[in-house]
Amino acid sequence: ALGTAFGPGAPKADEPVPSCAQVRTAADLLHSNMLCEGNRPTFVTRISHMVAEERQASHSRSRCRTMLQQLRCPVQLQWGEADTWLHASRCASWREALGERAADIRLWPGVGHCLPEQTPQRSASAAWTFLKGVEGLGGSGEPLPTLAGG
Repeated sequence: ALGTAFGPGAPKADEPVPSCAQVRTAADLLHSNMLCEGNRPTFVTRISHMVAEERQASHSRSRCRTMLQQLRCPVQLQWGEADTWLHASRCASWREALGERAADIRLWPGVGHCLPEQTPQRSASAAWTFLKGVEGLGGSGEPLPTLAGG
């Protein structure tokens, strides 16, 4: 079932389409992380919550919409157009909930739910470009602030 998290690959990306073996390896890594001590109960709880929320979808979406409307920061959404877990059509409702605040929305063709595994360079580059443009986070060409210990 984890294989469904991946789309067929980004056909026009500057990155190679992941092979079946790469997708299988990524799915195996996700699966092994789920089985690590402490992770499995958390994963089961999260999935249970997701199932319960889908049963109460209208209430859950209403709550999500309210939370999105309360955001006061710039937002970037990156979504795989081939995501079968959370369909890309949800982007439109998220954008609507964000209202007048500009949202940078990136839809990646052929990419499924696991963006970083399928299009790592392009998704990271898009996030980095977005963050550099955010006022106070290096938007004026200044470097990003260094975190303590970093």
